[in-house]
Amino acid sequence: MLSEEDEVILDPEHVQFTEATLNEFLQKAPGWFSYYSTKQSRAQYIASLHEDNYEQVYSNKFRFYKAEGGSDKLAEASSKTDPEVMEALKQSRKAKENLTCIGGFLKALDKANQNALNLGYNLRKEMQLSGGGRILSEEKTLSDILGITE
Repeated sequence: MLSEEDEVILDPEHVQFTEATLNEFLQKAPGWFSYYSTKQSRAQYIASLHEDNYEQVYSNKFRFYKAEGGSDKLAEASSKTDPEVMEALKQSRKAKENLTCIGGFLKALDKANQNALNLGYNLRKEMQLSGGGRILSEEKTLSDILGITE
């Protein structure tokens, strides 16, 4: 069910930025949103496939154990503990976990994007206040404006 293209790297570098990398982050963020949103859709599809597979394996095992003359309760208990059913359930849960991880990463990316926009806004405001509304000279750096010393 899975292929190499289904692998997703949740790279924490994609949600990190500094003053120096703010513009680059804001330029790349839409691309990362698109990439991870596509991967989330694929993960949803894969999770559905695994869920369907689990239900099919469980139903087949239930019918098998029921056909052997067991009661509904015995067929259910036997099906739930069958190794094939347990493996299908494990795969389904793992697919759901992957989907949740991608969703969480998208939330982190969205929050980082909001923070980047806020930082950009605050830096522009600080530059306006420091420069009295004029364009600052090239000699004055952003660190000077914010009072950051190294």
